[in-house]
Amino acid sequence: MENLSQKVSIVIPTHNRSIQLKALLVSLAKSNYKDFEIIIVNNSSIKIELDNINNLNLKILEVGENKGLAFARSLGAKEASGKYVLFIDDDNIIDRNMISNLVNTLDNHCDIIGVGPQTNYLTAPNKIWFLGVKMSLMTSKPNFFVKKPYNIFKQDDNLVITDNLHNCFMMRKNEGKSVGWFDQEIFLTGTEFDLFMKIKKNANGKKYLITNKKAISYHDMPVKTDLIRRLGFTNEKRVYYLQRNRGVLVGRYGTLLNKLSLLFIFYPLFFILYAVLILTYKPRYLLHHLKGTLN
Repeated sequence: MENLSQKVSIVIPTHNRSIQLKALLVSLAKSNYKDFEIIIVNNSSIKIELDNINNLNLKILEVGENKGLAFARSLGAKEASGKYVLFIDDDNIIDRNMISNLVNTLDNHCDIIGVGPQTNYLTAPNKIWFLGVKMSLMTSKPNFFVKKPYNIFKQDDNLVITDNLHNCFMMRKNEGKSVGWFDQEIFLTGTEFDLFMKIKKNANGKKYLITNKKAISYHDMPVKTDLIRRLGFTNEKRVYYLQRNRGVLVGRYGTLLNKLSLLFIFYPLFFILYAVLILTYKPRYLLHHLKGTLN
C-alpha cells in the first residue's frame, strides 16, 4: 500500500535561471504529494524574488556567488527537516505522481540508498534522457543507457539498477548526513557518485541505486546538441572539473589496476582526444582541459 505520509525536503540549487525555476515550482505545486518543504539555494549574486506559488512552503538561501553544485546541495540538505531529501536541478518539470512514487520506493526498500525518476526531454516528452548509467572505474567513463541492457531490481520491471543518479534523485537524510553530504572540493561533476560511494562503503550489506520508471521528470535540454555539449564541455569550469574529477574518483574508489590503467592508458588517450575536439570546436577551453588533467 502506497505511503504518502512521509515529509520530504526538496532542495533546488539554482543559478540565474528564474524562468526555469518558476516552471519547476509550478509543477511542484501540482504534485499529488503535498507534505513537503522547498529549499531553494541561490548560487548567484542576483537575488531571487518569487511570488508565493499556490502557497508552497518556500525557503530561499542566498549564497551570493557560485560556490558550486556540491556546496549548494549540502547547504540545502543541512537546512532540511524531512526524512527524505529530494535533490532536483532547476531546469526540470515533474510529473504529478513523481514524488509519491519515489517516496513509495524508499518506504518499501531499506536496501536502496537513492532513487531517481526516469527523465525524459521536456521538448520531446516521450523520449528518454536518463534511465541509468554504468560507471567504469577502469576508464573513468560513465556509460549511459536509455534502453536494455539494464538490471531489474528484485523482479520489478519498473525498478532499474543504476551505478549513479544525478539531476533529480531522492535519498534518506540520515544517510547523507552520516557521510557529511557532498564533497565541495569536487565542486560539480561527480559529486553524486562520490556521495553514494561513501554511503556504500559505510553500509552493512549491499546497497543499491534505483531508477523508478513509474516516476517521471522532464529535463529542459535540447534533444539534438553538438558533440562538445554532449561530452559535457559547456563552460570552462565543467571542462576543468570533468577532466580533473576522473582522477579524483578513480583514486578514491578504484583498485590498483583501475588506477594504473587510467594513469598510463586512458588519461593520456582522453587528454589527446578531447584536446583535438576542443581545439576544433572550442579552443578557449584548452587551457582548462590541460589544468584539469594536471591537477
